Amino acid sequence: MMLWEGNKLEHLSILGKKLRNANIDLDLRNDALLAIAAELEKNIDSIIRENNTDMARATSNHDRLMLDDARIRAIAAAVCDVAKLPDPLATPCETLTRPNGMQIEKRRVPLGVVGMIYESRPNVTVDAAVLCIKSGNAVLLRGGADALNSNRELVRVMKSALKPYGMHDILELVTDTSRETASAMMRLDKYLDVLIPRGGANLIRTVRENATVPIIETGTGNCHVYIDEHADLAMGVKILINAKAQRPSVCNSAETLLLHKSIADKFLTMANLENHGIELRYPATEHDLATEFNDLILAVQTVDNIDDAITHINEYGTRHSECIVTQNKTNAQKFLSRVDAACVYHNVSTRYSDGCEFGMGAEIGISTQKLHTRGPFALDALTTYKYVITGNGQTRGEDNNMKIGFIGHGNMARAMISRIGQKVEISDGERNQAVIDASDIIFLTIKPQIHHAVLSTLKNLNSKILVTVAPGITIKTVMDWSGARVIRTMPNTPAMVGMGVTAICRGDEITDTEFKFVKDTLEKFGTVYELPEPLMDNVIPISGSSPVLAYLLVDAMTKFNHGLDPNTAKRMAAQTVMGACQMILDSDESPETLTDRVCSPGGTTIEMVNTLRTNNFTEIIMASMDACLKRAIEMRKS
Repeated sequence: MMLWEGNKLEHLSILGKKLRNANIDLDLRNDALLAIAAELEKNIDSIIRENNTDMARATSNHDRLMLDDARIRAIAAAVCDVAKLPDPLATPCETLTRPNGMQIEKRRVPLGVVGMIYESRPNVTVDAAVLCIKSGNAVLLRGGADALNSNRELVRVMKSALKPYGMHDILELVTDTSRETASAMMRLDKYLDVLIPRGGANLIRTVRENATVPIIETGTGNCHVYIDEHADLAMGVKILINAKAQRPSVCNSAETLLLHKSIADKFLTMANLENHGIELRYPATEHDLATEFNDLILAVQTVDNIDDAITHINEYGTRHSECIVTQNKTNAQKFLSRVDAACVYHNVSTRYSDGCEFGMGAEIGISTQKLHTRGPFALDALTTYKYVITGNGQTRGEDNNMKIGFIGHGNMARAMISRIGQKVEISDGERNQAVIDASDIIFLTIKPQIHHAVLSTLKNLNSKILVTVAPGITIKTVMDWSGARVIRTMPNTPAMVGMGVTAICRGDEITDTEFKFVKDTLEKFGTVYELPEPLMDNVIPISGSSPVLAYLLVDAMTKFNHGLDPNTAKRMAAQTVMGACQMILDSDESPETLTDRVCSPGGTTIEMVNTLRTNNFTEIIMASMDACLKRAIEMRKS
């Protein structure tokens, strides 16, 4: 093996600069991946030949290192599967328009140049390369010395497939596998955007302690299976044997068996693990409990209860994949919520911790850290975001918020202004034009009959939004009078205490962002209901004018005090009305049903109800509301 001469960092910088400037044709990524798959199958013989050279020198990890015809074809098929996956750069992100018209788009983009340091497993060379290509990244690979010949041939084949697409420079292999080169790569922060270590605990620790490049750990897997006292033991045996013996050399295989003490002997007898070729370390030593064996070796430990199992896993685990086998839902939920791991399982083998099994396609590995990704490290995790902001000359400090003005300063205006919580421009009747000029949104809180007269005296309305607070005046009418864009509202006076009701509708020219801004402002006064304009007049007697019905009711109740202090009677009456209304809001039952529920035959309440009905209480209320609605219609027509 030829080592690089001279300064390792300089050699890596040349590769890094090349990758930084590499061409990635985003439109041709999938075609390039399919070409890689075809080229891998075409070169099976040369890949196996180079792999045999590595296998002949290897003293361990033969299963991870070995490539044969079936494995290479499986790798090629996986490349095709990645090509078929959705484009991670095309995943929809949010776009919003600020009140000043500035548009902000959150756009998904590649990380940039990805570095990987990994051990054995030459299939990782292909997985990492194709995932980076699919996500629009360039990649610098540094595998272990034991797989150098395999990796070199795989990269040669892939670069050959990429060359017709002009993308062969997005993939480079570090062929010097010395520790000095690995250390230099950890400091290549000028060219690498992220470094991903994949391998044993020593490699992960070395990279974490020495890298100046941001890293994402695809960590070791000291995974546990805990058999609870409430477990289905036959299910536990099935899950454990799969988790340990199906493929013991991988990071999601189980390394430690935790057993509740009450079922330990029975479970071990049932499992008969030695017959599956599994060597038990029981009782396990401290070293055993902290070891990722990657072999048919299993540490065994008993615990007193679920809490001890959780404590043990959080102390010895590597935050990879942890399993509980139990029929007790309480214990299961406690385990799933308190165990600190990327993947936590209930009655499922840990062997499912895999991007393909999770429906994500191929993966870089399993991330055991919490930032920037966790669990199967697939395509989406190889991207980040940037914000694209477009406008037409906006500058901060002048137009980053809509400015609100009020023309009219009556009771409703004061109620609204008191709740807005920001500075507003207010006209006293003499400053109407000044308020228009200083504001983006103007609330017209003036009497309906003077709208036309006021609007006819104002200029520069065509760039403004008028919010009318007047019964009977349509959006079209206000637009015709003013040339402005219009939002029509019908609030009520409880807005003053933040318990108002506002009906709202908008003209066609109002944007979603503008409408949301006005709606959010009105929600500071209470609840907002969006309605079609033909129904706006209909809400006037129900919410617009109806607070007076509550005032009249409480007034009548207060006057019937019969010796009570009038203030006490008023507060008792008001609290009763408010509480009864809250019951209506909180209940699925109708007001009529609630009425019947509080009336007992021969009782006091039924006498009150009978008297109200005898005197046509409902008809009187409806007649008053009908008169209110008729007046609103007359005002609209006039």
